[in-house]
Amino acid sequence: MFDLASGAPQVVGLLHDLSLPYPAGTPGAELLSCRPVLLERHGLEHLLADHPERQTELPAHWATIRRAVESPDIVSRDLTYKSRMGHWTVSLAAVVEGLPGRYMVVVISLAAPDVPGEHTYHQVITAHPARRGYFYRRDVIKPRWMETKTTAGD
Repeated sequence: MFDLASGAPQVVGLLHDLSLPYPAGTPGAELLSCRPVLLERHGLEHLLADHPERQTELPAHWATIRRAVESPDIVSRDLTYKSRMGHWTVSLAAVVEGLPGRYMVVVISLAAPDVPGEHTYHQVITAHPARRGYFYRRDVIKPRWMETKTTAGD
C-alpha cells in the first residue's frame, strides 16, 4: 500500500524482465534486470513539487503503477540515457482497470549495480496518467512505443 505521508521509500514492485522486447545489443538493455523498484522521498518530493495534482493520482492508481512495473502493457521502444543523471531510463505503462483508454506511465532510472557506489535497485523518476492517444494513432501504436501484450482492443 502506498503511504505518501510516511516519507519512507515506497517499494513499487519488482521490475518485469524486459530483456525480450529489446534486440540484442540495445544500449542500456543489460540493465533491465529483475530488481526492486523504489519511489524514494526525494523523487516523490520533486515529482509533487512539479505536479501537485499527482498527490491524489498516485495513491489512487498505485495498483496500476505496480502493474506497469511488474507486467507492463506498453514499454518505450528505446531506452534513454539521461546524461544529467548518468543513468539509463525506461518508460512503462499499464491500462487502468475499469477505465478503458486510460493508462498510468511510470519512468524509472535503471540501477547500475556493477558501478561502485550505485544503487542496487531501480528508482521511479516520474509517474503520470495518459490517454490512449499518447501511445496510439487510430489502432496503430506510435513508433516510440512497443506493446508487450495485446492492448489495442482495450
